[in-house]
Amino acid sequence: MAKNQGLDNRWIDLHLWPGRPLAGGGPLWAALCGLIAAGGLKLSASSVLTVGFALFLTGPMWGAVWQAITAADWFTPFSTSEWATPGPWLKLLPYTAPDSPAGWLANSLGRAGIWWRERFWPRYGTTVINLIVVSPLSLGVALILGRPAIVLTMAVWALAILAQLVDRGAGTPPIELQAIVQGGLAWLLGHTVLGELTWLSAAMAGAFAVSYGAALALAAGRRSPLVWLNSGQGTVIVLLAAEGHSLPAVLATLLLLPQLYLQAYLHRDGDAFWYLRHIQPLVMVVMLVAALAI
Repeated sequence: MAKNQGLDNRWIDLHLWPGRPLAGGGPLWAALCGLIAAGGLKLSASSVLTVGFALFLTGPMWGAVWQAITAADWFTPFSTSEWATPGPWLKLLPYTAPDSPAGWLANSLGRAGIWWRERFWPRYGTTVINLIVVSPLSLGVALILGRPAIVLTMAVWALAILAQLVDRGAGTPPIELQAIVQGGLAWLLGHTVLGELTWLSAAMAGAFAVSYGAALALAAGRRSPLVWLNSGQGTVIVLLAAEGHSLPAVLATLLLLPQLYLQAYLHRDGDAFWYLRHIQPLVMVVMLVAALAI
């Protein structure tokens, strides 16, 4: 890590670092496939800027919002036990009686000050700053991309809050909601910023969200999601064949067969990360084939 030299007079310091997606290339690849499915990619300055903003929104921005809301325990700091310590008096007026409204207000403010300084800010200050920065920044990027991006960004916020409510601050948000955001909504954003969303592209986004969620569940140590991993890609093949895209459907089938073969080693050895590393390129190509076909 590079060392910071000299005087640093910044209030907020923003760091970006690469992730290591284990499921189909992550939201950036899903957004890129959505952009390709829209059919509006051109070698022009406006198109390049739109693609760059879309990838920046679905990757770093949505990811930072999701992490800030779902990873922290927002229930504990507001529980009754966190307010148990009596606070020092803050006498708002001379001769304030303890049982007067002013005395109650002074005591409450004192307890709130202790809670903020000793309980909340040391543990959640960085997360609060992240939310203050990335929430308006993500909305600003969405405003540049247009109304669909604004709606989808607000949907990401809503799903992140729902994940926090379901998880109750345990730090393990539901994989299903994460897959919807990083797999489905990322694809939808890519398509809607360059063209009118079609039912086929929306169906593809849903199918890959299912496969993406299954891969996340495999990484978490589950085995039953193999059925969903295969079903998601199988749905893509059926949709391609039903719409008359025979060659892409055959290619997607050929890409699915090695994944089925490798599942025998997964059942034998139980190494989910080994399996995901080997099938990730295949799933990414299936997504690309589908995007190019529609």
